Amino acid sequence: MAKFDSYDNLPQIFKDNNISFLPINNGEYILSNFDLYEQLPETKFLKTNIIKVNNKYTTISITDISSESKVLNTIQTFKILDDFLEDNDFVSTFSGKMRTDPFDFWINTKNSTPNKIKVNVKKVQCEIDAGLENDHFIVIIEAKNSEPKDFNIRQLYYPYRYWLSKTNKPIRLVFCTYKNNEITLYEYKFLTPDYYSSIELVKFEKYSLEQE
Repeated sequence: MAKFDSYDNLPQIFKDNNISFLPINNGEYILSNFDLYEQLPETKFLKTNIIKVNNKYTTISITDISSESKVLNTIQTFKILDDFLEDNDFVSTFSGKMRTDPFDFWINTKNSTPNKIKVNVKKVQCEIDAGLENDHFIVIIEAKNSEPKDFNIRQLYYPYRYWLSKTNKPIRLVFCTYKNNEITLYEYKFLTPDYYSSIELVKFEKYSLEQE
């Protein structure tokens, strides 16, 4: 079944009936009127940080950032992530598909009583675009080679819950978008680990790539 990473991707019949779904096991989903999506803040008037790209790396071209993996390479190679997180010495340590252990969480619903319900996840596959670590914390990144209006919180929450039980280091969550040589980074956190809807925006910054 498709992931529907943005509300716009949902089939119209889902929208008309106020239905969305979450994976809870391999090939098994729960359907309800979940409040799944987080609106991205407006960046039109956000100050832009200019990143000068030199010719040191001949295999990276700012005119050919055509995939999420290239976006991730760019923010690491040109220290954009370091600037955003105000830290350095990140090492890429994990990415790809992983299967969670069982976990439970609460999630808000839309236009109903009760206004939140408990979801029991058995074991489910989650996919992480990039995971990094330094002496201070773990970073989980979800990247998009586009500028969506919103995103499915699941893309950060399931990886967050996966690593929460496996590390004692703080976990920082970054959502990354790219369009027309502009990269925008958003940092989020969950105020309550077992509450999907407790997501909160920490900060966001916009970066523009320019060839030297």
